[in-house]
Formats: sequence, C-alpha cells, structure tokens
Amino acid sequence: MKKTTYLIAALTAVLMLSSCDDEKTISVEQLPAPAKAFIEKNYPGTSIMFAKRETEWFVTEYKATLDNGLEVKFDSDGAPLDIDRD
Repeated sequence: MKKTTYLIAALTAVLMLSSCDDEKTISVEQLPAPAKAFIEKNYPGTSIMFAKRETEWFVTEYKATLDNGLEVKFDSDGAPLDIDRD
C-alpha cells in the first residue's frame, strides 16, 4: 500500500512540474498567417512590436503587442481570442 501511495505522489509531482507554462518571445514571421492578416485588416497602420508563443499543457496561444498599446491573443490556428489594452 505504501508503494502505491509513493508512486502516485511521484507521478503527481512529475505531472505538476511538466505542466509549467512555456512562454517564448518569437519573431513576427512566426505568428500564424491568419493572426497577421487579422491585425493588418483590423488595425491598419499599426505594427507589431513583439510576439510571444505560450504553451500550457497541450494548448498553444500567441500574443501580439501592437505599437498602439493593444495586445491581441490568438489560438494556435491564428483565430483571435482576446484583445486587451495595456
């Protein structure tokens, strides 16, 4: 019984450590094409200051920060999820 409890505790610890967020700054070219097209269409005349890719578990999202202070979040396919102003 103790072995099973220790095994469950060890597996839980491994899963918790492996589920940490992975946030990485990427180049604008690495944003999905639909995300870049959305920004060009809806925010003409703005430029992307920087972009990030965030991975948590098996979900990847992208964030683009524009020079007008907007931060646009996209899903892994480049569809917009959220728009925030800094």
